[in-house]
Amino acid sequence: METLDNDLKINGKGLSFNGAVQGYLKAMSGWAVVISVFVFLVMICQIIVGAYLLWLNIQIEDSIYNAEIKSTYAIVGWLYIAIGGALVFPGLYLIRFSINAKRAFETTDQGDLEFAIRNLRNLFVFAGSYVSLFILLIVILLFSVFG
Repeated sequence: METLDNDLKINGKGLSFNGAVQGYLKAMSGWAVVISVFVFLVMICQIIVGAYLLWLNIQIEDSIYNAEIKSTYAIVGWLYIAIGGALVFPGLYLIRFSINAKRAFETTDQGDLEFAIRNLRNLFVFAGSYVSLFILLIVILLFSVFG
């Protein structure tokens, strides 16, 4: 098993896992913690705003004039909660990347580095899926409004 303290040659083509690359990965793992804290804070704020909108929905009187407002608050409230809940995954991927990348450099264990990189890949897969979903929702909304 290869360890991280040696320069690794990948496929014999001259790519190396040298000190500069290790420095970049260490910096990335440090920034991943900062970003994950912000992701969790945004998640908490979105869930609080969604819960507040649902609470407002309950407080509004039932009348014919308030029907649209009530349904809008309910839809937007549940949407905020759903988006906030989905933000758990990128936060977890970033934390797991950071912890395992730091551990890989401390213990020179290849398995920890592979797990860290796998979590980074999962973050990008999630982000791509998330963006694709929102683009699809925007297109559907545009067609429903202007179609």
